[in-house]
Amino acid sequence: EAFSGPGILALQPLRAPVTCAGMGPNAMAAMRKLLEPHGLEPLAGPGTKSDPVDVSIEPGAAVGVRLIEGDFEATAVGTATYVSGNQVLAFGHPFMDLGSIQMPLCTAWIHEIMPSIQRSSKMGSGMLDVGTVYRDSPWSIAGAIGSKPEMIPASFHIADQSRGLTRDYQVRVSNQPMITSSLLASALAAAVDATFTAGYEGTATVHYKIVGQKGDVIEKSNTVYFQQGAATPLMGEVGFPMYLLEENRFRAQNVAAFELTAEFNERDDTAMIERVYAEEAVAKAGEQLTLHVILRPDGGGPVERVLKLDIPIETPKGSLRLAVAGGQLAYSLRSRLQLLTPTFSDLSSFIRFYEDLEQNTDLVLIAALPTTGLMVGETELVRLPGSVQNLITTSPRTDLY
Repeated sequence: EAFSGPGILALQPLRAPVTCAGMGPNAMAAMRKLLEPHGLEPLAGPGTKSDPVDVSIEPGAAVGVRLIEGDFEATAVGTATYVSGNQVLAFGHPFMDLGSIQMPLCTAWIHEIMPSIQRSSKMGSGMLDVGTVYRDSPWSIAGAIGSKPEMIPASFHIADQSRGLTRDYQVRVSNQPMITSSLLASALAAAVDATFTAGYEGTATVHYKIVGQKGDVIEKSNTVYFQQGAATPLMGEVGFPMYLLEENRFRAQNVAAFELTAEFNERDDTAMIERVYAEEAVAKAGEQLTLHVILRPDGGGPVERVLKLDIPIETPKGSLRLAVAGGQLAYSLRSRLQLLTPTFSDLSSFIRFYEDLEQNTDLVLIAALPTTGLMVGETELVRLPGSVQNLITTSPRTDLY
């Protein structure tokens, strides 16, 4: 609000507009979530000028910082303040206050000035990439005309099965560790918005490959269900693997390339587990336990699935705890059953574990045997002597390191 009280005018930091071209509501919401904490405002606007004017950057000229380019675009537009040789100061305020950066510097074109009593704004778009912005400071951005920074390529193959429509998109986003994954997710949302018009609910089958800048690769397939927004679950699906590459403690790295294929439909392919029962009253070591799972698909009749569990011959007497769920809940159920969860000594083992996690379409049976074990690094010690098991379960301190 311009006025914080009667007769009191509240001054606010200037917010640089970020022109976003080709982006639908989900993509704009993702951009807003990324930019607003930095004082930036995403605005729907035109893309790169189709007939760019060959201009030189001088004080007072419009300049831009590229975030996304290609089939979808996002460019922050401001004004050049000072030019000396190939060195440029611009904006007169921070961009995102990121410090040292490597982002494309471009010339820009102002299409229109939109006056407003509350806050006037200008509609602009980028033209030609001419150099690199290398510093984002509290008072300005600094760049150099000449060499251009590398950007992160991404490709999306999106299919709308309900309409028989398939489209391919190519984008490049800024190579900046703090924001690259969010920019990729926003571009993905733009691709979904541009291809699939979601009804109330539906299902998407997705396969993606994420390559890190130090050579690590994460590749996985899954199926997700959505309600009132097809892009949101896909953004969540790819968000964790990108976070894993960027924030792991073994070999942190920014994303180097991103590929995704997704097929959408307007069917509700979910099912509810109505009942689970066992044929045997008592589970016996060395024998098989048969479980019957009654599923009810949305809008359909009951469906029965039969699961068989081999009980290890060395299983001692005690309570056998069982859990049946869809693959999406498998990891959390292991934790609730107090099963051993792996620890990782390197990024490769963490990635293998993540890629091997159950898919959402899997029906998973998890059993907690009446035994106690230890995990040392990635090694499971499950057949411990009774004295050691008693020490682990009853003593508040084991003195095991």
